[in-house]
Amino acid sequence: MVLVVQGGSVFPQELSESEGNQITFPTLVGTADLELRLPMHLSLSEPVKIGQLRMEVRFPSPQLSFVGVELVYQAEKVGAQVSVEELEPGSVQVNIAVPENGEEALPQEGMASLVFRVAEEVEPEPLTLVIENIEIKDLNGQPVEVLQKSEALIHIVSPELYPLISCFFYMH
Repeated sequence: MVLVVQGGSVFPQELSESEGNQITFPTLVGTADLELRLPMHLSLSEPVKIGQLRMEVRFPSPQLSFVGVELVYQAEKVGAQVSVEELEPGSVQVNIAVPENGEEALPQEGMASLVFRVAEEVEPEPLTLVIENIEIKDLNGQPVEVLQKSEALIHIVSPELYPLISCFFYMH
């Protein structure tokens, strides 16, 4: 069985040994001139009804450009709203929140994906994104303690090295 992937490949990132609330990201692999989706996952030690998530995302510019945030269906279903503010080149602040006085919370697992475009002329190399100043509030507006920094890694490879995998399962 062979699987074809033409977008970006995803490899799970090892989670930190420390306990506590954190945001984790998979490691991605892609090529130049490709749009990549970086899914974020919240790892919370206790169930929390999340009303708002705010974070700063720093990325290597001009190798990557920020395209936007894609919410998962569950986040759209509760009426989540996204706002993005560019702080400086290579840095944006992302805010995801449910409407005020909303009764339904944001999903903890796979709330959204950060979308980036890889530049056309980027050299094959690993690129690191830093997510910091993370603020999470519950539905009552009370802060939830979270680790203040997280990193994501994107490996840019040359098109010649990028694996083409195809799936013929549907043919059988």
